[in-house]
Amino acid sequence: MSAQLPEWKCLQQQMSSQAQLSSLREAVAPPLAVDILPHFTEHGLAHSDRLCEYVDRLMEPVTTGKRLSEEEALILYSACYLHDLGMHYEKVGDTSTIQGLQLGQRWEDLAEGTRREHLRRHHHEISAELVHAAAQGDGQILDLTTGPRRVLDYVAALCEAHGADTGSGRYQELVQASGALRIGLLCSLLRIADILDESHRRANPDVRNCLSLTLQEQVHWWRHYYVEDVVFDPPQNAIRIEFDFPPDKRDEYAKIVPELQVPTIEQEFQRHTRELTNAGLRWIIEKKVLQKPFSAASHLPDEVLFAMLRELHDAKLLQAQRDKQLVLQSFEEAQPYLKRRIDELQAGKDQLAARDYLLKLQSIARDFAEIGARMQAWQLLWHDFSTSGSSLKPQEQLQMGMWLASLMLHDQHPELAAKVLREMEGCVGNVDALVRAEYYRIGSHAMIEDCQFNDALQSALRSISLFAGHPSARELEAEVDEWHYLQGIPLPQITGDSPHA
Repeated sequence: MSAQLPEWKCLQQQMSSQAQLSSLREAVAPPLAVDILPHFTEHGLAHSDRLCEYVDRLMEPVTTGKRLSEEEALILYSACYLHDLGMHYEKVGDTSTIQGLQLGQRWEDLAEGTRREHLRRHHHEISAELVHAAAQGDGQILDLTTGPRRVLDYVAALCEAHGADTGSGRYQELVQASGALRIGLLCSLLRIADILDESHRRANPDVRNCLSLTLQEQVHWWRHYYVEDVVFDPPQNAIRIEFDFPPDKRDEYAKIVPELQVPTIEQEFQRHTRELTNAGLRWIIEKKVLQKPFSAASHLPDEVLFAMLRELHDAKLLQAQRDKQLVLQSFEEAQPYLKRRIDELQAGKDQLAARDYLLKLQSIARDFAEIGARMQAWQLLWHDFSTSGSSLKPQEQLQMGMWLASLMLHDQHPELAAKVLREMEGCVGNVDALVRAEYYRIGSHAMIEDCQFNDALQSALRSISLFAGHPSARELEAEVDEWHYLQGIPLPQITGDSPHA
């Protein structure tokens, strides 16, 4: 057991509470030292101590009456030490939680991998059961009868809630407020502290080398291993997740590991937005890949790297499906309003000048695009723009046409985008240089997508020349280099007078 006690700052130096928590920590140390699941990351006393420290850091910005009360702090810190108790109880087959699963055979007869998975999946319920039994004097793992019964009742609820689905009715039942006790906030802090401790401190290479881990367990382990630190910046309301990778693999790993690790942390914060906001907490999550000249970080095994890539691919597909569903839902909700606006505009079309009608129609089309209905946006505007676009001022016509072309390109219709741009060639000489540059830039994209390499190159070079030092010029130069590479054509000789120089 570590000789160094956490500060437990939220207890406000109340000696009685400090003594109770110190006694609990001492009592729980032996069972937490029983590591029956070494295949997962560390869940012992050091993990619990760090959760207490994270609670202190999370609550640090709160200096008003929204600070944790003495009882709230005692409940939360106690839950930090007891929430993973179920991960350390080998006689778990005797618990009501496991028996209630009706597995069809004795716990001892199950395959080891099956037992590990059940224990991991239900450890929060087992922890709650063990805490409740220990508070009644029926505990097999420790005796908590000397602790305040009211506190332990809420601790048991937090133990179960820390692993429950936040959208479930059971979770809402577990975290409902009781008088002045903000149980929902306490659970939010526990869950967030728990996920913030997913770092190298819980991933011991010496232990890993002695174990036969499944591929899923290895992915989980390595994601922890590469998190170097979690840095709090209260003045900026920021929590920075810092990663350390082998220098020769830094660029490669930086595109994979943070993209798996950070979104899970962000999602946990989002689940508790209301509780955190009510307490005056507005943390944002940042990520940073450390640029250390020397690093002792090990290389990922190839099979783990590929498993991470598959996991990242699946996560992106799932997010894309969710985004599509949100777009459809937003469009369905907005459709009656947008249809009414279109009907009203068309009903008064004869009383409007062609220019005014087009500008109002584009306003509606932009609203379509903003809710994700891009195809409906350009289809709504295209016909009237083609027939009445000349009623606009040259710069208005060019900008509206470029907007249309950009939407068409996004929907993979480069031939239509190129057609719209060709119809506006007469306006190009009458607009600002940066607008002309953007016109040629979009045109180059339309032509490269339509496999017109030479025309795309000429349009891109015109754009680069007009942008002259603008960041877009450098971006387009890089694209031109890539086009040459993909076409297998040597880059042209660049001279000082060349717009590509």
